[in-house]
Amino acid sequence: MVSRRPVSAISKSGSIVLNEEQAKTLIQKVLKLSPARATEVSLKYRDVQLTRFANNAIIQSVAENNLRVAIRALHQDKMGRAETNKTDADSLTRCCERALQLAKLSSPDPNSLPRPGRQRYETPDSFFESGRAWDAATRASQVAAVIRSGEKSRATLAGAHKISTTCISICNSQGLFAFAKGTEATLSVTATRNDATGASLANSLDIRHIRPEALVESAIQKAILSEKTSALPSGEYTVILEPLAVLNLLSSMIIDYISQVCPFSGTALQNKLGFTVGQLGK
Repeated sequence: MVSRRPVSAISKSGSIVLNEEQAKTLIQKVLKLSPARATEVSLKYRDVQLTRFANNAIIQSVAENNLRVAIRALHQDKMGRAETNKTDADSLTRCCERALQLAKLSSPDPNSLPRPGRQRYETPDSFFESGRAWDAATRASQVAAVIRSGEKSRATLAGAHKISTTCISICNSQGLFAFAKGTEATLSVTATRNDATGASLANSLDIRHIRPEALVESAIQKAILSEKTSALPSGEYTVILEPLAVLNLLSSMIIDYISQVCPFSGTALQNKLGFTVGQLGK
């Protein structure tokens, strides 16, 4: 669900930005409404601007923003969690009551830890205003330049240009409060020539660090190399992987897509989840 919210501010690009004071105001509102003995509130706001292209033409341009409020209510040694993306008092009250109800119906967790109190956190250097100013017209202009580069090499291009802003905040009734925000830009290009393909991807917190021309050239060169392939007999071969290929391999190791748990986390070790089970020290 996408909706306008009173805690939001509109930026020059027309998208919504959640700042620290707005997050703190909303969280304090939830804490006052919660009937639980102890409550934890986390906010996650995400704004995504996306342009897709295929067959050397833009085929989609979309923008979406959403703010989700997750509430954890503690009752004795039990915990319940509920979530909403509505921030009016009635919706937040219902969500608080639902979280408490789920806590009362849950089994006690013998491994639950006490809620942390007030903490100090460093502010991450992960937010860049350059991404906020990159609107649909700017993305379209950049994609058009990418497509022109591909056409000069008789290549058919497809890909996606995405810019996102994420704001995360967490607070509890013991005095904890933290807030962080970040931007991310991704441009992917797949080039096709004579039924051979090559792909490249660039990702950065600051969109100004992405070089579309170099990305297109890399994708096209891979496609050209793929035109001249030959069959090899079965055997062992030394393979040198580029960073993108290594990233794709590691991404499946960081999160187990079945259990949705990081295999290297303490939770995975304790609950015997993921491929690292029984492999400690190996």
